[in-house]
Amino acid sequence: MRFLIPLLLCLWALPAGAEPPALTGEGKRYLHSLAPFEGSIPAVLGNRPVLVTFFASWCPPCTAEFRELNKLRAAFPEDRLSILAINLFEDFAKDKNGRRMQRFLKRSAPTFPLVHGGEKAGLERFFGPLTRIPTVFIFDADGRVIYSFIHET
Repeated sequence: MRFLIPLLLCLWALPAGAEPPALTGEGKRYLHSLAPFEGSIPAVLGNRPVLVTFFASWCPPCTAEFRELNKLRAAFPEDRLSILAINLFEDFAKDKNGRRMQRFLKRSAPTFPLVHGGEKAGLERFFGPLTRIPTVFIFDADGRVIYSFIHET
């Protein structure tokens, strides 16, 4: 519930503060170029609000966040809100054979697409410095950031 209320409010275009670069055509093409965990990235980045979150399997707050994002997905179908989770900092804690990631995915059961983060520098072109997870950005239908959240310890 901690994430749900602010996220819902942002869907109705709260004014933005200092904005990172907008999520426009170039940024959307870059996100589509990232390798999905399975299958392909559906056309999730169309002309609708987009929520992008950065996560890792070793991140306890990310599990709680995924539960809230699953609730958000249930409340807002794909044609009203796109959600995309980007795996980042996964190699911070070694995961031989991907078992930790498999447990994380089983535990969190995401109902939205997940992609591998690729080059951090490429992501930072569109999102600014990425130093903590979970980090969340919500973009309006025009690609302007209307909310951002960076987890603090």
